[in-house]
Amino acid sequence: MLTLGSVTGAGSTTILVGTGAAGFTVDGVTSSTYSVGASTTTGTIVIGGTAQSGATAITLGSSSATSTVIIQVVQEHLLH
Repeated sequence: MLTLGSVTGAGSTTILVGTGAAGFTVDGVTSSTYSVGASTTTGTIVIGGTAQSGATAITLGSSSATSTVIIQVVQEHLLH
């Protein structure tokens, strides 16, 4: 097990990646679960950069088998 950073206080963690062949990979065994922002109740989760342009793609699911990608949007009803 590896823990980077802290969720208590104002800490932050930055991981920088170059242009090498492997880029940045998170990999696991069959039936692994990956959670991004699982404990975040406020704030922002950003995937992709503000300067992306051209043929830059964000790929959700990349397999030779059939994959289902579910994107759930929850709309909050604001009372005035």
